[in-house]
Amino acid sequence: MATLGGTITMTSPSPGASVVPTQSAQELLAATPELAGLADLTVETLFTKPGASLRFGELLDVLDWGEQRVRQGADGIVVVQGTDTLEESAYLLDLLWPHEEPLVLTGAMRTPDQASPDGPANLTAAIVVACAQASRGLGAVVVINDEIHAARRVRKQDSIALGAFSSVSSDRSAASTRTTSPSPTTSSGPRSWGRSPARTSASLSWRRPSETKATSSAC
Repeated sequence: MATLGGTITMTSPSPGASVVPTQSAQELLAATPELAGLADLTVETLFTKPGASLRFGELLDVLDWGEQRVRQGADGIVVVQGTDTLEESAYLLDLLWPHEEPLVLTGAMRTPDQASPDGPANLTAAIVVACAQASRGLGAVVVINDEIHAARRVRKQDSIALGAFSSVSSDRSAASTRTTSPSPTTSSGPRSWGRSPARTSASLSWRRPSETKATSSAC
């Protein structure tokens, strides 16, 4: 898991001051100790920046980092960043990601200091999806607010709401991580992710950590 900054890492340096990205990957992990029980995690802070400040060169560095982790045996990659450019980052990385191992992006709409922060739940869901065998071959996906979105379909449509992201698709290709059904479906058939023809579409589901354990050795 690599962190790039964003709202999920933002704190206020003094009372009344604006929040800025400060927390490291290690601090995020320490704040949500349940994450350590999901998989054998390696965490690293690559950047500490707002999402809108990320540049193409830095995203290529993220790509290189993820490829190195996969070569070292990771079963999945999680990238944490600001939501302002989450869809753009996901799309770029999806175009360039060559591996069967999934690359999962996530973030948060609320800072850690706000009431009911969504960061811990998003991190938990992202790690579970990254470790799922059914995620292999899907390329890059966005996991946020208990939903999984294809990189090529996801859009941020609200600047405040927890459900800020949706998938633009004629068949509503976003799947909910809240379901316990093995094959989430819509009225038109199984939910699938909008992948390029060269890659596989699949349906995913998950159970919360209290109900299941990750079988991945590294994620």
